Amino acid sequence: MPEQKLRVFISMRFTGKKFDALTKERQDLHALADRYGFELPEQFIGYQFEEDFKAKDYDPFFVLGKDKKYIKESDIVVADFDDPGFGTCAEVTIAKELYDKKVIGIVPDLEKRKSAWRRFYFDHFVSSFEEAFDLIKEKYTGYEHPEHIDKRQYDSIAFEYQLVEETPIQKYVYDPNAKALLEEYAKGGKVGVFHAATGHRARIAKKAGAAEVIALDSSFRQISIAREIELTQPEGIEYHVLNAYSKDFDDEFPNKHLGTLDTILGFFLIDHAQYETELRGLARNVYSSLRDGGKFIAMLDNPDSTLPTDPKYGVAIEPYTGTKIDGAQRKIAIYQSMKDGAYRPLLHFFNFEWSRATIEKVFIETGFKNIEFKDPFIAKEGAEDLGTDFWDNYRADPCNVIFLCTK
Repeated sequence: MPEQKLRVFISMRFTGKKFDALTKERQDLHALADRYGFELPEQFIGYQFEEDFKAKDYDPFFVLGKDKKYIKESDIVVADFDDPGFGTCAEVTIAKELYDKKVIGIVPDLEKRKSAWRRFYFDHFVSSFEEAFDLIKEKYTGYEHPEHIDKRQYDSIAFEYQLVEETPIQKYVYDPNAKALLEEYAKGGKVGVFHAATGHRARIAKKAGAAEVIALDSSFRQISIAREIELTQPEGIEYHVLNAYSKDFDDEFPNKHLGTLDTILGFFLIDHAQYETELRGLARNVYSSLRDGGKFIAMLDNPDSTLPTDPKYGVAIEPYTGTKIDGAQRKIAIYQSMKDGAYRPLLHFFNFEWSRATIEKVFIETGFKNIEFKDPFIAKEGAEDLGTDFWDNYRADPCNVIFLCTK
C-alpha cells in the first residue's frame, strides 16, 4: 500500500478573481504540493463551470458549505491572509473551533501579525506558500495526528487512580514539592486546585495553610469521590466539575471566585491540553481566575527528558515515537512493585507534550510575567526510605519540571 500523503487544505480568497487566473493559481498550488509530496483537496477546479462562475461569482456560503468536509479531513490548514476574504476568515474559525487543526497563516506584513485574532487562531506565521510548505515538511511530515482524547478519560479509572498516591514519585517528589510551593506562595490565601482529581492535592493545600480551597476537575466520578472524602474528613474544600480548558469557563466558574484566587495549583494541568487552542484556553482561564499578582504553580512531565522513565518510580511515560512536536501524545502508566522485584502496570491514561518555548510563549501572550521553569527536589525521606541509589536515574534526567508565573 502506498504511503498516505499529508493532506493540506489551502484557505484562500476566491471571490473577485477571474476564472482563468483562479484556475491557474490552483494548478500552481497543486504543482507546488506535488514537489513536497503533499495532497491538496481541490476546492475550485471542477466545481463550477466558467459561465456559471462569471454569472454568479463564487459565493462564500457555497464555498463554506462544501469546504467544511475538506477541512475536517485535512491534516494541516494553510490560510492566505496576504489577501483574505470573508470565506478565509470563516474557514480558519471552522478549522480551529470545530476541528482543532494546526493553522499556518501567510501574513507577510509583520505589523498585521500582531492582531489578537490572528495570534489566537494561527499556530505559525509565514510569508509565502513555499515557506508554509517548508515548515510543514520540517515539523509535521511523518506525524500521526492522534484521536481526540476526552477530558473525562479518568471517569473509567477514577477509583483505581488513587493508587498513584502510594507510588514513590508521588510520595517523595510530587507531594513534597506541592507542599513546599504552597507553603511559600499560598499560606493564608485563597487557592484554586485545577485538575484536582479525587482531591489529594486540594487536601495538601489545606494542610499547607491555605485559608480557602476551591478544587475542580472535568471528571465527574473523581469529584464525586473527592466530595465523599470531604463528608467523612471535612476540610472545608469546595469541589466543582469543570473543564479548565473550556471556552465557557468564565460563565461556568462560580462568579464569586472569578478573579479572586491568590494561587492556582495545576499539577499536570498543562500536559492535558491536546491542542494549542486548549493550551491557550487554559492560560486564559487561569489568568481570569487569579487576582492581580496571583501565582500559577504547575508541574508537568519534562519535555526535555531524553531517557525512558523507570517504572520503579511508579509513574512511567511512554512517549510518542513519531516526530517530536507540540501536542504529541504520550501514554502514562501507573506501576505497582511486586514481591519478585518486577513492576506491574495497573492502569494508564494519556497526556500531551508541550515544549517549554511554546508554554512560555502562550502564557506571556496571555499576560503572565515572571515565567520560571525549575527542577523539582526529591524529599530527604525518599533517600532514607528507599536508598540514595534508588533516585540516581531521576537525578540524572528528571522526568518532571515545575512551571511558575505571575498574573
